Amino acid sequence: MNYFEHHIGDYAEATAHLSFVEDAAYSRCIRKYYAKEKPLPADMKAVQRLVGARTKEEKDAVETVLAEFFVLGEDGWRNARCDADIAAFLAGEPEREAKKANEETRLKRHREERAALFQQLTAAGLHAAWNTTMKELRKMVAGLPATVAATAEPETPETQPATAPATPVTATQTPIPTTHTPSIHTSLSANSADEQKDDQKCNGAEQGEPAAPKYTPEDEACAQWLFDRIKKTNPNHKLPKLATWANDVRLMRESDKRTHREICELFGWAQDDSFWRANILSPSKLRSKWDQLNIKRGTPQKGQQHGNFGAQDYRKGVGADGSF
Repeated sequence: MNYFEHHIGDYAEATAHLSFVEDAAYSRCIRKYYAKEKPLPADMKAVQRLVGARTKEEKDAVETVLAEFFVLGEDGWRNARCDADIAAFLAGEPEREAKKANEETRLKRHREERAALFQQLTAAGLHAAWNTTMKELRKMVAGLPATVAATAEPETPETQPATAPATPVTATQTPIPTTHTPSIHTSLSANSADEQKDDQKCNGAEQGEPAAPKYTPEDEACAQWLFDRIKKTNPNHKLPKLATWANDVRLMRESDKRTHREICELFGWAQDDSFWRANILSPSKLRSKWDQLNIKRGTPQKGQQHGNFGAQDYRKGVGADGSF
C-alpha cells in the first residue's frame, strides 16, 4: 500500500497520552505495517531495527507501543486497524484492475476512431491540427461528400479485446452498445468528459496524425531531477517511466501554470516531510495533492524557499526563471 487514510481526530484521541518519542515510534510502526501489508516481526529487536530505533529511549518506546496497540500472534505483531485497512485494500484490487482494463479498451477504441477520422480527412485532401477534438473531427468528416467518405472508410476490425475480466464491478457499469470501432456517421454527439481525456492522451501521436512532442527537454530534465531527489531518500527506488513523468510535468507547467522551480521546491519539501515522503512519489501525485501540500508547507514569501532538499543540486539544474 502506498496510501492509507489518516483520521487526525481518531489518531489524536488514541495517542494523546504518548510521549513525543512514543508517538514517533507508533507512527513508524504502522507505516511499516501498511507498506509491507503484513504484521511486524515477532522478534522485538527486529521491529526496533525495522523502524530505526537506536537509543535506549527509542527502543523502550517501541516496546511500549507494541504492548499497547499491537497483539503478538504466531505470525508477528498484529494491529486490528491496520489489518482491516489492508483487507479492504486487497478486496478492492479486482475492481481497480477491471477499471484499468475498461479504460485501456475504451482508449484503444478512441484511438482507432481518431485515426480513421484523420485518414478520411487526408483522403479528401483536408488537414486537421494534431490536437483537434473528436467533436470537431466528426463534424469535419460529416461535412465530406458521401462518395469521398465512403471511399476513405477504413475496414472495421473484426474483433476487439475483452473490456475487462468478469468481476462484480461490471454490475454497476453502463453497457457499451458496440464492441467495434464506432461508425463515423452516427457518432456526432458532443464530447463527453472521457472523450476529452482521451483526446489529451492521444495528443496527436496516432496513425494519420502529424506527430507532435508531448513535452520539452526541460520537462524531461525536471522529471529526472524529481527521480534523483527520491533516490537520495531511497537509493533502490524503482526506475519509473520518465516519459510519463515528463508529460505530467508538462501538464503542471501548461495547464496548472507551475514553473519547474515551483515543482521542484514543493516536491523537495514533500520528500523532507516524514509523512508525505512515502506518499508523493511521482509528478502526478504531486499534481493531485498540490494545494494540500502547499497549505501544509505554508505559502513562501517571494524569493523565500522552504525545506532543505539539496538546494545546490537544484540550482545547478533550474534557472532563475524557474525553467531547466
